[in-house]
Amino acid sequence: MSSSNQPANSLISEIDQQVLSLFPSLAVKKPADLKRLTCLKAVGEAGRPLSHTEVSKIAGIPAATAKKNLGDLVLLSLLTAEKKEKQLVYTLTAKGAMALMSFAPFRSFSKVMPFLALQKNDDLAFAMLVIANSSAERKDDLLYTTLSGYAKYGHSMESRDGQTAADSLLRYYASQCKVQSKALPPYLNMFRDFTPAGFQDILKMLLVALKPTPDDYNWLVQFFHELVEFYYNPVRMAYMNMLTHDVALKSRLDQYRKEQEAMMKRADGGIELTFKVLGGFELEKFVNMPPHLKAMGLKLVLEPLRFMNNELRAKFWS
Repeated sequence: MSSSNQPANSLISEIDQQVLSLFPSLAVKKPADLKRLTCLKAVGEAGRPLSHTEVSKIAGIPAATAKKNLGDLVLLSLLTAEKKEKQLVYTLTAKGAMALMSFAPFRSFSKVMPFLALQKNDDLAFAMLVIANSSAERKDDLLYTTLSGYAKYGHSMESRDGQTAADSLLRYYASQCKVQSKALPPYLNMFRDFTPAGFQDILKMLLVALKPTPDDYNWLVQFFHELVEFYYNPVRMAYMNMLTHDVALKSRLDQYRKEQEAMMKRADGGIELTFKVLGGFELEKFVNMPPHLKAMGLKLVLEPLRFMNNELRAKFWS
């Protein structure tokens, strides 16, 4: 049913107020507030950039009203406006696609995926694509149910920048995966694909050199905690899930293994390591650890995470 033929009560009835609460400014407090939602839905229904006159026709509202409400949605970062052929056209952002999922017809990932595919290297779009691809069961409503659960805790996406919003959503999803896990995860297999064959030599050297102190044991507990966090990292889960049915990803993983071997130089009975890792918060988890744990963290966690991030971004926006 198009927005132009949809009565106000019917429109309200199909909105998930919980998901919509992620954007407090979209709350319907008076009839006029519905106009913004009607305009947002019109752009979603068209599936392409629209001018305010096109939105006006789809939504069944005056052109001036459509223009004002579209401007409001741009200010909320739910739409972007771009000049095309002497007029502005409006396109959904990642936040706009998220708000669109509050409408019943758009609760399937397949309905919003085309909009996210246009947001190349957008952090929030990446987070949403990661979550949607992280389950082996490939549930089409996984992203929607995640957003619904996330909203229950009073989160708001409205005032957050894309990176902050993405990190918050991914942390919530990872925590839910841990809570809902029904079996002890197979940690022993976690590094099978990413550990160079020669890395066992490094581990042997470290174990021989290590003389544990109470502080070392405390750091070891923290190190194991970070391994569990890595196991439930949505990026890792999405990559490993997609790896099972993507020949190109498998081929590049084989190349990655070869590069890892090349970064290990043996000389005079010792081993020299070269690292390529992500910066920021993830690096800070390991940088202050004792040298032996820091080396393992960089090689076993951060380098694979960097690789998987790059692989997924290339896959989503190739």
